[in-house]
Amino acid sequence: MKKAFLWTGCLVASLALVACGDSSNNSESNIDFDEDLSSSEESSSSEGESSSSIDLGLPDGARAATLEDLGKYYVIEVNGATLHMATGIKQGLFSFWVVGAPVDTGKVAVVSNFNNGFIDVNANTLAVSMIGVDDEKFILNQLQEGKLKFKLQFAVQDEELIYSVDGGDFKPAKVEQVKKDESAITDAEKLDGKRFTCGTGDTTTVYSFYKGRYVMERVAGGDTISWNAGYADIHRGLLLMKMQFRSGPDRTMWSVKVASDLSTIGDASCKNSDFSYKAIAAKEIQGEWSFYDESAKLNWDLNLQPSGEYQLFAGNGNVEQNTGTWDIYGDVLFFGIEEVKTAPEVTGPRADGLVIGIKGRVSDFKAESGFTFNHTETSSPTIPKQWGAPVYDE
Repeated sequence: MKKAFLWTGCLVASLALVACGDSSNNSESNIDFDEDLSSSEESSSSEGESSSSIDLGLPDGARAATLEDLGKYYVIEVNGATLHMATGIKQGLFSFWVVGAPVDTGKVAVVSNFNNGFIDVNANTLAVSMIGVDDEKFILNQLQEGKLKFKLQFAVQDEELIYSVDGGDFKPAKVEQVKKDESAITDAEKLDGKRFTCGTGDTTTVYSFYKGRYVMERVAGGDTISWNAGYADIHRGLLLMKMQFRSGPDRTMWSVKVASDLSTIGDASCKNSDFSYKAIAAKEIQGEWSFYDESAKLNWDLNLQPSGEYQLFAGNGNVEQNTGTWDIYGDVLFFGIEEVKTAPEVTGPRADGLVIGIKGRVSDFKAESGFTFNHTETSSPTIPKQWGAPVYDE
């Protein structure tokens, strides 16, 4: 039997991985992007607390909002600024927009599990994309520079959605009607199980979409030269992709229009196809796994914690000890290496101290016995591709 990892009072862990930054500028373009704001991009630990252990401070007759209570668009006020909130398909990505004419000024994408109706907006959970505004007090500049953070709390009272900012008074969230862009895909669920190959020549970009998640691979000569993966949703007619894992230097956020006939993503012409995958829930694969490398006489131990953190040991940690974040999209398992402690014989990116991600497809998964992890990571000692239930000395 697989011995499940016991985690009491678990906190929401870091959901995003930060690698070495790149030097791209921050101008608005067909694909919007922004640079890293901190060493993690994650939901606040306070969201992980249960309603039974904290005082939610709700008005009389109100209850904490759930995802099912949310509509698609709202208008709220934060620090005197009007923000247009989008919830999409409610798979963990929210966005807040400053809307103007003739173009929107920008938006902030925020990762949250919405536990107890909370959304924490801070440098650890967000990515900003915007047209430059020369005003240091402008709310998106404040957020981008890490000078502002706030916590939203949503509740339902008399069948109406209400919200509070940083524990202040609750007020109604104004429902907004957003005109549909008939030329673009506006429902991210239509992307689930779709794969797009975009661009021509030696280098192409391949997007694979899972439910609320994406994997972007840059391919040259048939080989993947880099990749990133994270949260995906369509808000206000734009596909937002907020990165969670990556293989090296990359951007934290993209926003781009997907044509309604699926022929283009942004300005790039694309071919699309359907693909199938086996959806493996995180709660099914979490826990303790092990592998014994007989040729190297080396024990490996993997602990996938419910918090979203993991521990990977080789030789009881004497040969290798990695910690970081993990997640699974469908049947693709990801590791973010945030801390590396290695012996001198370890080689490859893990020995260099470069923060990287590792991904691989899970096959032959059986919750009580093990799985195959088909990855291409080449550092030495190589992470095992076969994992089984730990054997205990009884």
